[in-house]
Amino acid sequence: MYIERSNFLPGLHVLRGLAAVSTVLFHLHLMRPVFKVKYLHFVNTLGAGVTLFFMISCFSLFHSTLPKLNRNNWLAGFVLRRLFRIYPLFLFMLAVHLALHFMIYHKIYSPGEVLLNMLLMYQFYPGAHESIIWAGWTIGVEVTFYCLFPLLLAISRKFSFWLVLFLVTMALSQAIPEVISSLNLNDSYAYMSFPRQLFVFIEGGVVYLLARMYPDKTLFGLAALGVSIVIIYFAGTLTAKVLFIGSLVYTFHKSPLLFNPFTRFLGEASYTIYLVHPVVVAALKPWLKRLYGLGLPDDLSFIISFVIVFSVVCVISSLINRFMEIPVYRFGVKIAERAESAPLS
Repeated sequence: MYIERSNFLPGLHVLRGLAAVSTVLFHLHLMRPVFKVKYLHFVNTLGAGVTLFFMISCFSLFHSTLPKLNRNNWLAGFVLRRLFRIYPLFLFMLAVHLALHFMIYHKIYSPGEVLLNMLLMYQFYPGAHESIIWAGWTIGVEVTFYCLFPLLLAISRKFSFWLVLFLVTMALSQAIPEVISSLNLNDSYAYMSFPRQLFVFIEGGVVYLLARMYPDKTLFGLAALGVSIVIIYFAGTLTAKVLFIGSLVYTFHKSPLLFNPFTRFLGEASYTIYLVHPVVVAALKPWLKRLYGLGLPDDLSFIISFVIVFSVVCVISSLINRFMEIPVYRFGVKIAERAESAPLS
């Protein structure tokens, strides 16, 4: 297991798994008209899994980084941990996608676009921001926040600062679509750009600092549940729904119904599941078309399709997780720990 046990949070782990499952369901339904539903329209809202990933990311960064700030080279350790966590699997999946795009679509990408992806800089180029990797736009956004987080941490770790920052970035997010439109940029960049998503990360930091102020998990979780229910009732915002799910899990994180060997696996392999599942959906699509041709109710066909897709995704993710992701990250952690303990020159 690649998790550093000293700061392991079961509830956070379960949330990663939930985010992974919801994202697979959402993308499976997106590939219409094959994967139609009649009554299960809630899957349209499960893109919130991405929002949940972003909130978890900042929460987790706070939780894992604050105890290391007293080390000599904490910043070097931070960079190395993030690099080994994200980059090796991303580079592997980039190679997979380049090969698949060539074999299936006979598409050859320019050296410049490949380099943009290799350097994780595609987020800054509207039109190339979605990445060669299917659903890879989120990794570009995530890495950009990794670069910004140490600076924000150095400026202030006070709740008031992060709350103000959340309000400012939320206002900025609301203005982004109009700005993108006025600049005649790619429409999807209005949602997939870092400025649009920044407030979601900051919200994760606000939640973390609140949790530190009120360490009683049950009281804090119930309070967050209450607040999110009120926001959902009056505004129905996506982040409020994510906060509701998060606070629910945070409150009851010790329940074996939530934290068990399967959800533990989903949490550990969530990043792999996220990058692998679009390839599996695309590969299985011709066979799943036949399933929809059997005359079964659409919702039943969708459920069977999901079970098939998710089972294959879990098998592949388990192999990648065991033989590549975990060993590579463990190696990276060792290097990070050496860097953190090295004397300042």
